Amino acid sequence: MYKHIYIFLFGSLLITSCKKEGCTDATALNYNEEAKKDDGTCTYFQLSVPTTYAFTDGTNNTVSYSGQTERLNQLTEMTTYMKTGTTTPLSYLSLTDMFANTGNNGGGNFSFTSTKKLQDKCLAADTSLFIDYMDSLAIASADFANTAADGQAGTLTSGTSTYLFAANGIEYTQLIEKGLMGAVFMYQATNIYFGSDKMGADNTRLSMLVQANITRQWSIIGMKHSAILEYRLTFQPTSQE
Repeated sequence: MYKHIYIFLFGSLLITSCKKEGCTDATALNYNEEAKKDDGTCTYFQLSVPTTYAFTDGTNNTVSYSGQTERLNQLTEMTTYMKTGTTTPLSYLSLTDMFANTGNNGGGNFSFTSTKKLQDKCLAADTSLFIDYMDSLAIASADFANTAADGQAGTLTSGTSTYLFAANGIEYTQLIEKGLMGAVFMYQATNIYFGSDKMGADNTRLSMLVQANITRQWSIIGMKHSAILEYRLTFQPTSQE
């Protein structure tokens, strides 16, 4: 009797110990569907945003994207100001001053000085559109104390976040922040770095110098997209998501 029990236990132990080990987490990069026992080796995708970016092309200097960094900083402070509209009326003049960077300090609304302007990197049609958005946002903020409803501007709270809506139901803060970021950098990429003066490309015959220049412009565009990503990862909203 005892002999049979020992044999059974030994067999069970043997079967258990023979289970194939590996990563059993289906969300891991090295997931092994044949593994029956997790061995702690699962690896996962990790997004690492560097603190600095550098690119050298032969004897060319390191690519500079400081202008776009300054514009991102302007957008960050402009967004911070717009989000105060949930608790206090916003100034249309302050919004447009920040957009045009009046006086190189956003009309006194920026905490730093810069010669760069968000407005300069928008198409004319986009510029008019965003100025209209800012006017609508300022008007909506006058009703921040009201509860937003159909046809009524005001605020709504979800969890710990409060949002300001216009009477038409649009949240202009989000529209301006995300719209401006896309409009500015799309303009920079398509109108500047894809422009003939930057690309200088002869599609039938490229010299080594032209090829190096094209590679450089693509690298600058990549740097700016990385800067956008860093902005989205590091900027933490104060009252809105």
